[in-house]
Amino acid sequence: MPTNAALWRSARIRKDHSRYKPAYTLLNQRRSGGIRLTQTGCADPSKNGTFDDFATITITQNATNLGLALTTTTTGLSCTFQGTLTQAGHFGAASGTFVCNGKTTPGNLFNMVVGPDSLVTHFSSSDPTNGCNSGGAVSVVRQM
Repeated sequence: MPTNAALWRSARIRKDHSRYKPAYTLLNQRRSGGIRLTQTGCADPSKNGTFDDFATITITQNATNLGLALTTTTTGLSCTFQGTLTQAGHFGAASGTFVCNGKTTPGNLFNMVVGPDSLVTHFSSSDPTNGCNSGGAVSVVRQM
């Protein structure tokens, strides 16, 4: 059983950590990186599975409005995300809309970790028209 001092110290660390805000932003930066996409539940079974690809990614941020544009190099998948950024974890999360190759679905970015030259975020989206549940991660580094 933890002591009162241990509980207080633990609560204080969590409180301080949740208020951490990085001193850098991702404004209008073009980056290179990779995407891992896992799809399940698709009506067309050939769309189920895990797919990896390289991508060129542009990130825009204006106050709490977050945009991400991604084009993969091998498959030519083109996606944009527009959403509202909230403070969560090391940097944030965003809820909004994905548009991929012309198809619009609601989605989320979460577990964002941002560094001066990098960004990692997880994403999720569901498409009720074809049953696909999509999720995965995007990792990007700033182009020098």
